[in-house]
This record gives sequence, C-alpha cells and structure tokens, in this order.
Amino acid sequence: MRRRSSRKAARSDFGMTRISTGTPQQARLPNPRKHQSIVLDSSARFKLPVCGRRWNKSSLSLIASLKGHGPTDTRTGRHLRRGVLEGGNVAWIGKTTKQAKKFWRFAKKALLPIPGVEKAEQDREIILPNGGQFTVWSAEEPDNIRGDGLDGVVCDEAA
Repeated sequence: MRRRSSRKAARSDFGMTRISTGTPQQARLPNPRKHQSIVLDSSARFKLPVCGRRWNKSSLSLIASLKGHGPTDTRTGRHLRRGVLEGGNVAWIGKTTKQAKKFWRFAKKALLPIPGVEKAEQDREIILPNGGQFTVWSAEEPDNIRGDGLDGVVCDEAA
C-alpha cells in the first residue's frame, strides 16, 4: 500500500519542470513535447498552430507566455520574444469568460510558487517581483482589451 502513495506522488510531478529565473523564483511549467519545441524555437514573430485536440496548445501557450519563445540570445541567455519570467508583459485572451477562468487556474498553478508574487484575483492579473506581468482576459468584452503596452498576446480558440 505504501507503493501506491509513492506512485501517486510521482505521478503528480509527471511532465512538470521547475524553472528557476536566477533568483529564488521558481515556476511550475509543463515540459514541452518534441513537436511543441519546434514551435517554441521558431524565430517567427506570429505563431498559429492549427492542430487537433490533445496537441496541448494551451500548455504550449503557457510555456511561450511565461518562458518566452524564439531563439535564445547567446549573450543574454534570453529568448527573442520575452516572457513573463523574463520581465515581459503578456496577456492571454480567451473566447469566453468560462474559458478564461479555466486558463487562469492553470496559470496560477504555474506562477504562485514564486515568492513575492502579487495576485489580483478580480482582474485575473499576476505581477512578478521582476516586473513581469501576466493577465487573462475574455474576448466577450472587446473594449476591455485596450491600453496596455504588451510584449506578447495569446489568443486561444481564435476561430
């Protein structure tokens, strides 16, 4: 019976990586799959994965939003398109409020282990100690999606 509990503990960390950002900050992100790494490493500014279900497009967008994407600069070690963990300001836009809330829970699990994180539950906004900001919006109210100078935007289910 003890084996069962140890298996469960191992299963809960399966596919997750703790990302250190040089300070005591650590985020819990899913490991990118091989086919996702091709998209993440691409130098293209705009990425539009048109894929079937179970391709994990949402986890891909979380990785790209938080870690950044594109080739890594050899001098600075940062990605071409910086993410929240690198001090970027990224917005994730869902088609409906229900969809946005689902992704908000996903993002909180990844970012809240970082010490010193400020969370505004009502605005669905997380601010990191390094100045990085992650916001989740719903496209149901398009007028609310104005004004911020953003380093990146993810539109989920944009069809």
